[in-house]
Amino acid sequence: MTAISGFYRHIEKEWIDQAAQLVEQGIHGKALDNELRLLIDPAFTSPTGARKARNMLVALWDKRPGHIPESFQKEAADFAVRSGVQALAVYWGLLIAKFPFFAYVANQIGKLTKLNERVTYAQMERRVVSQFGESDVVKRSLRYVLRTMATLHVLTSDGKGTYLVNAPVTVEDTDVRSWLIEAGIRAERTCSRSLNSVLSDAAWFPLTFSVQAYELSRNPRLEIHQQANDVVLFVSGV
Repeated sequence: MTAISGFYRHIEKEWIDQAAQLVEQGIHGKALDNELRLLIDPAFTSPTGARKARNMLVALWDKRPGHIPESFQKEAADFAVRSGVQALAVYWGLLIAKFPFFAYVANQIGKLTKLNERVTYAQMERRVVSQFGESDVVKRSLRYVLRTMATLHVLTSDGKGTYLVNAPVTVEDTDVRSWLIEAGIRAERTCSRSLNSVLSDAAWFPLTFSVQAYELSRNPRLEIHQQANDVVLFVSGV
């Protein structure tokens, strides 16, 4: 797993909040890492753990893999800072768009909890091992993803390997909903996807939102094509 596609350390909601504010203020690169060092390193006894946490936050908010345009990432920080309690929606969309392993785990939890609000670590381990192989790296990554979801208050752990899915957050901001649709397309590393398939994706289980096709015209990176009873969306790289 690479630094962008892997998930090699859990990250706390407070750290995500702080990193978003720094990036929204125009702080990037080495300066961002230095600011994060001051903010989060005191929480660690291990320099390696602190470095991995900073690297995860920089990968989330500052580094851009090829399928993520600068304007999409800049909007993420702007929306997160202005959205208050609904910042979870932006965090979730960015995590899914940036980290395929996180997106896979989210999708599996969403599928498993459609009829039951609980999911077990054992269930998730079987699924990720089947998909990514039997290794300590994969299992650690799963634990880090689940712990991150717990810090975001998406899941509540009973401490015995069972997780309860918390009530979803309703996304009210039209621009954020449009951005989330784009995030769902970019998460697939593709240039197009139908609107219905994005909206029905199980990975959105912590959120409740819908969007009409005409609302998506506010997003300059989305191109809208009506096809029969669905809408096909294309994303640009600008």
